[in-house]
Amino acid sequence: MRTAAETAREDQMRAACAELDTILAKVAASAGTTPIDIPHDGWFGNQAKAFLDLFRAGNVQACRHVASSPTACMAAVWKPGIVVCFPCSAFALRAAPEEDNRCDRCRRHTDRIFPGSLPIGPVALAYGLCRQCSDDLGVRQGRS
Repeated sequence: MRTAAETAREDQMRAACAELDTILAKVAASAGTTPIDIPHDGWFGNQAKAFLDLFRAGNVQACRHVASSPTACMAAVWKPGIVVCFPCSAFALRAAPEEDNRCDRCRRHTDRIFPGSLPIGPVALAYGLCRQCSDDLGVRQGRS
């Protein structure tokens, strides 16, 4: 039998995941695309595992707006170990100049990065891929 605290935590997790879905749908709509299902295997699975390993080991720093209860938030492949609320993400997850226009998968510099995010529970794990890698992984949307 579940305790009231466990039930409350599960309710909070469901609400945070639903909030993340709403946020990602709004972001996609503003970019003229729609959210897509991303496989949690291969490269994406490796990124999810790396994030979760850091999280479980307690090696994640969070902004002051991310509470101990589940909340929709962001992390980024290019800045491992940082989890922030959406308003803080524009500053806290900004790529370093040497990372700007570098594909997170193949690590090559490119003229255009195709951004996306992999939902992991209530966390949107942002990534940026070159044209070739986004095509290889089947996640490129929008204009070429």
